[in-house]
Amino acid sequence: YIAPLPAWLSVISYWLTGSPAFLILLQIVAGTLTAVGTAAIAGRLLNGGLPALAAGLAVALHPGLTVYSASRAHSLAFDALCFTFALLQTFRIAERPTPARAACLGLIVGVGTLSRATILLFLPVAAAWLLISAGLTVGTAFRRVVLAALCVAAVLAPWTARNTLVHRSFVLLL
Repeated sequence: YIAPLPAWLSVISYWLTGSPAFLILLQIVAGTLTAVGTAAIAGRLLNGGLPALAAGLAVALHPGLTVYSASRAHSLAFDALCFTFALLQTFRIAERPTPARAACLGLIVGVGTLSRATILLFLPVAAAWLLISAGLTVGTAFRRVVLAALCVAAVLAPWTARNTLVHRSFVLLL
């Protein structure tokens, strides 16, 4: 078993370079963006400055993330990136709950699901946080999370349709 996104990126890497070199380059970029996203989250939670820098550096220099991003073809960097940006986007929705921000959250979670399906659990947690801690009204939080879920469904629909045709039964991810 492997989620489709890592397999697709491996195929693209071997098609372009005949090796995992391009995939590893993408993983390094994803790891770098994860560090930047982590710094942005820490900056929002701890009023910027030194805590944001420390958080970003902690992620950038984390031995496991560094080894898996730079030396092995592994989905960890993409998984971490999607979870980080989903959290950051949830904070952005709390600040200004626009439909565009909710749709962006849905796209992040949808693409993240193609790498690691457990990110689907993020939407109900985000909904609860938006209601309880961010102070959004029930209607606003509900509409934004439903829009995000619809965007997740739109991202997953082609792969789910393919799986259903190939396996002759409903399979969300395989």
